Amino acid sequence: MEVREKKIEDIQKSLEQKRQNLLDATEKVYIINAGRMNHGKSSLMNAVLGKEAFKVADIRQTIKNQYEEYQKNVFLVDTPGLDANSEDDQEAFVKAGL
Repeated sequence: MEVREKKIEDIQKSLEQKRQNLLDATEKVYIINAGRMNHGKSSLMNAVLGKEAFKVADIRQTIKNQYEEYQKNVFLVDTPGLDANSEDDQEAFVKAGL
């Protein structure tokens, strides 16, 4: 009976290791950058990435979440401004002198 229990234990350990390897290979991390409109969210993400991956403008251009891979299985997510609306767009136009 002891040999059988040892084999079952070995199979369980093997399956657990395979499960963990699969999880490690497929796990993804999303870093979400959320905040008010026109407060430098896209600029910050571009600086972290070291490239212009997200549009930067004085008016709202991000209308849905966009993401870019930062490292293997690590993604940076740029979001539209929280509570952004047409009044915020108008305020940005005024600040930009448009």
